[in-house]
Amino acid sequence: MRKTAVFGDSFTDPTSDRYPTWYCDYDTFGKNGSDIYYSYSMFLDNQDDYDKIIFAVTNPLRHSREDGEDWIHLTNYDACISRKDESVIYKAGVEYYTHIQTTSVQREHTFAQLMLNHIRSIRPDTLFIKCFKNCPGPDLLTFGEISNIERGETIIKDWDNDGLIDLRMAHFTRETHDIIRFEIDKALLGNHKWLNMEPKLFANLEFDKTEYFVDINDKKNWRNDV
Repeated sequence: MRKTAVFGDSFTDPTSDRYPTWYCDYDTFGKNGSDIYYSYSMFLDNQDDYDKIIFAVTNPLRHSREDGEDWIHLTNYDACISRKDESVIYKAGVEYYTHIQTTSVQREHTFAQLMLNHIRSIRPDTLFIKCFKNCPGPDLLTFGEISNIERGETIIKDWDNDGLIDLRMAHFTRETHDIIRFEIDKALLGNHKWLNMEPKLFANLEFDKTEYFVDINDKKNWRNDV
């Protein structure tokens, strides 16, 4: 058996390796924009091959669906609007978020909790990580809050507009990834059920913002591997 598998959303996505992440020594099945069901499906397909499991719990109001041999991730209304001309699925996603999801919030939370309960029943040793405040689980410091602490007052634009863009890997700086990796190692050794980190760990982070938040028009600051 290989050592550790990670399941989750963009906080665990391995699409770039510009600097070490908290999960760089693990096998990760994370996917940007995915929902809990996607991660749950990856878990069911792969968990037997691993002796440690980390499961990052994302926003329960997302919607991922299989599309042939691939998946489409309807992350939220804005994401569907921006891609509605790419696929009829994204067009349907706009209607879903407008007319259906807003009236079924409790339903989605219930399904999410049932999936986590099933994961726990199969693998009681799973370390869960809470990504956002609206995720199932105890009231803990979330990955989203840590990411926002780093960003501070920095205003981020999208790739089509003037302004700063966010080049952090998995929404964290190298410095924060180092802290999280240490805390996760402790949690795994202690057989913790949820990753519980103190806000003070991230309160006085020091890093070069120009390395992570870059002017889209300032080509000289771009990294070669971006």
